[in-house]
Parts: sequence; C-alpha cells; structure tokens
Amino acid sequence: VDKPLGLSSAAVVGRVRFALEYYCRASGDPAAVGRSKRKPWIKVGHGGTLDPLASGVLVIGVGNSTKDLNTFLKGDKEYITTALFGYETATMDSEGEKMNEVADLLNVSVEAIEKKLPEFIGDEVMQRPPQFSALKKDGVRAYKRARDGEDFELEPRPVKVVTYEMLHFDLPRAEFRITCGGGTYVRSLVQDLARAIGSAAHVAVLRRTKQGQFGLDGCVAFDDLQDAEVIINALKKGKAVNSDGLDAAQ
Repeated sequence: VDKPLGLSSAAVVGRVRFALEYYCRASGDPAAVGRSKRKPWIKVGHGGTLDPLASGVLVIGVGNSTKDLNTFLKGDKEYITTALFGYETATMDSEGEKMNEVADLLNVSVEAIEKKLPEFIGDEVMQRPPQFSALKKDGVRAYKRARDGEDFELEPRPVKVVTYEMLHFDLPRAEFRITCGGGTYVRSLVQDLARAIGSAAHVAVLRRTKQGQFGLDGCVAFDDLQDAEVIINALKKGKAVNSDGLDAAQ
C-alpha cells in the first residue's frame, strides 16, 4: 500500500480488514457466517511501521502470512527525504518542539555536505536512535519515556547504510536518497549529517520508496482499499512474487 501522510500504519491495516470482512459477508462466504461485525476475525498485519508523518511503501500481510512478514521484508529499504536546515526538533521531524537553532546557515553548502556523506555509508555505521522511537529502554518504550520528560539516551548501535546521496539542494532544504538496512533511522542520519558540518537540521519530508522486493510502482493507493477485489488481486500478485507462497500486498 502507498500509505498517505497523516495516517498511521494501523489505520491502513484497519481499512484492509474492513474491506475484506465486508466482502466475505456480502458474497456469502461460509467463513463469515456467525461472525460478529464488531469483532475483527480476518488477520491483517503490516511490516515495517511508517509514522503518520511518513508516506510510501507499507507491506501488508493477510491470514497466516502475518506471522511470516519478515520473509517479505528481506532486503534493503529506500527512502527519499527532505532535510530542513536551521534547527533540530525533539522528535527529529517536523512534529517536535524546535531546539538547537543555529544563527545562520553559512556552514551548509553542497561541498560541505558531499564531503561528509561518505562518513555515513557502510555496513557498520554507528548511530544513536532517536528518543522518540519504539525501541525499549529498561523494558519501556523510548517514546513513552520521552513523552514523560525523562532525561535519557539510547546506546549507539551499528546500522547498514548502502547509499546516502543528495538529489537536490536549495537552502534551507536538501533532498536525499537513502538506501539502508533494517533498524536504520533516517531521522538520525539527517541530524547527524547536519551536526557533522556544524549545523542543525531535521526531517521535513520522508517517503519510503522501496522495502525489500516491493516498490512504489506496484503499490495499491489507499483510496482503492475500499475495493476488496483490488486487495485480493494485490495479494495474489504478492504470492506470485514470493517464492515461499505466502500472501502479502503492498
């Protein structure tokens, strides 16, 4: 599914489930007989959460494939992101409170950025995850601690960054294409790059263009999820692509 801005990944799952359950009831599917309309009964899940402020490829699994979504998520992810220079935010994106504002952008140039980009490419790039993330700190989600105003840091960890290239530069914004492995935070990459050139920045736009074998060119538009047959066809396509014969749609 091509998830639009402003919606959670869970909202996309809910739309898919509703459409499929309605279709089963309307078509007289025996599996729907006696099922409550209030209690979901078709298993639907997603792999690789996208925040509401991000858009793009969201892989959806239905039925038994919800247990094996990692099979579909093997491989790298690709993102197109726009960095806004001038200040950081608490969440490292446009939603958070402004902080660490710089007086000017004299340090920000094409030359300065391109000189530092290679430092963030490799199989083991050390990265400190954002405080506003789903990772756990002493058994508690980091974002919950951050929302409660706790002062803490997550430990740096190695991540894989295959490509980190600048596509467009027009101060105070710069657009990048990033290909990376699982567990990599684009928000951290943007903030760390800005700090490396003596400036500050946060993610203003984030769009996932690829996840594993799935790309935007084969995605179902969110508005089309009202049609169960569109979903079913996408699931069949996903099953054909995947060698393990599981069901997934994008």
